[in-house]
Amino acid sequence: MCASSPDQHTNPLIHTQKYTHPSKYPPKKQQQEDDRYSGVLSPLVDGLESVLKTMQTGLEAVGVSYAYGWSIVALTVLVKVLTYPFTKQQVCL
Repeated sequence: MCASSPDQHTNPLIHTQKYTHPSKYPPKKQQQEDDRYSGVLSPLVDGLESVLKTMQTGLEAVGVSYAYGWSIVALTVLVKVLTYPFTKQQVCL
């Protein structure tokens, strides 16, 4: 075995910096809003997001557990129902 002092340890997995709790960092909310996608599909995305949030709020008001997951399922079914005529027309051609 090689004799080495603890100060000369070269293991990259051992951190020598003091841990800083995440609450001491400045909030990034403004940066996240600025980085948001603002392309061609953003009106569609914003509309679907508002429908999803409305469904979630409604399900939470009724007392449904896992309201966010069930609102995703409901939104998926709603999109499938709305696009069914296009799917049927495409298959029948």
